[in-house]
Amino acid sequence: MLSVANAIEIRVTERHVLLGQTAVVSLPPLEVMKVDGTGAKVKRTANDLHILPLADELERKRANRNTALLYVDANTPFRVLIEVLFTLGQSGVERFVLAASSPGPSQPETVKGWLTFAPSKENPPGVFLVLLVNYGFAIKLLGRNVGPGCAGNDPGVAVAKVDGHYDYAGFSRCITSLRSSPEALATNADASLAYLTANPGTPYSELISTIEALHQVGVSAFHFRVPR
Repeated sequence: MLSVANAIEIRVTERHVLLGQTAVVSLPPLEVMKVDGTGAKVKRTANDLHILPLADELERKRANRNTALLYVDANTPFRVLIEVLFTLGQSGVERFVLAASSPGPSQPETVKGWLTFAPSKENPPGVFLVLLVNYGFAIKLLGRNVGPGCAGNDPGVAVAKVDGHYDYAGFSRCITSLRSSPEALATNADASLAYLTANPGTPYSELISTIEALHQVGVSAFHFRVPR
């Protein structure tokens, strides 16, 4: 269980981003969100990550709180999630809890979920960088591409999709193998930390399934990486 006492509550539904019970952003259709996130109307430019109405509302209501509790609809594209997290980080929020349950009538003191921190634009210092792409899981080990079949360093995805779906069991086996590889064992980098990024349209549910697969094999901490 993760402490969320006095956290800022953020809800991302199919149609809105809410701060507490207040809808601060109306979201465009799903196909638009997959490309442009929350949309150009609420940002300086279409490619920006800073959601202006959310930042304005946070300035009024954050009151020095540095934890946010997020309830996110399963179909929310990665692009929207990153924009929300980036805006929270730019507004002084440092700790994010992604709730594993639906919101209740009142804010809880603790929740089941996943802890992360402000998304990074920098090259990650951890052992693993995981990318959810159209054909499967691309993985970098200490900056080196992991080749198809989770072996070598040839171009391509390390763990391909099976029948059009991400192979989470194969992904877990791959990460387990890489954690015990000579390269991972020889470094001082934290093998329990992974950086995670995805195509802009990747749904939140697939991100969470990836995080769960990482947790099952001992990768207990993760950061989202802002896609380039």
